[in-house]
Amino acid sequence: MLLFKHNKQMIEAEAYQARLDQHQKNARACVKDTGIIYDAICLAQDKRLKPWSWQNTCAEKHPAITKLCHFWEGYQGHESVYDARVPYVQLFLGSDRYVSLSPCGPSMPLVLDDHHMQRSVKASSVIFGDAFLVTFLAGREITALHSKQGSLVHYTVHNQALLQETSVLDEVNNLVFDVENQVAWQTLQGLRHFPERYPKLWQQLNKQHEVSRYEVL
Repeated sequence: MLLFKHNKQMIEAEAYQARLDQHQKNARACVKDTGIIYDAICLAQDKRLKPWSWQNTCAEKHPAITKLCHFWEGYQGHESVYDARVPYVQLFLGSDRYVSLSPCGPSMPLVLDDHHMQRSVKASSVIFGDAFLVTFLAGREITALHSKQGSLVHYTVHNQALLQETSVLDEVNNLVFDVENQVAWQTLQGLRHFPERYPKLWQQLNKQHEVSRYEVL
């Protein structure tokens, strides 16, 4: 019985390692330090920044969002077609499929070995720690430029279509982004509610970075 249990644990460990290896191939770079993720979550929860949080069309300017985007601009911004405006965050939790940070809105449940999706994701993505796959998007202005009536198409910073959802158009045919149709807003909500949705991951982040929390702003 003990031998069977040991063998099962070994098989599970090997399977997890294989999935982790595949996960790490889906990004341009792997950054072990998760401090920037921790900072973004703290900023999303900061009550002093609450006035920004409900202004849906201003979500891209929220410090929690710009914190992550500034990383990309400093790292690969000079090679990108567009500036980074939205970090689309997915979580690797050990399975063969990612989990979107945002429980609502457009989703792209990327399978680890989906080679077609990898080509769209990898060039514009960074992995932080083992769990966070962040794909940087061009933002609402580029979305408005490329989208058609009835459909929003979100592009990566390397001009690759990645997400699609239903759009809302006003009388003069301008794109309107509401709580259900703006990826930046959904990402902001995902960051804000991260501690309650993923308590174990949040506990790990807290343990690693709590001493530097006062430096977030």
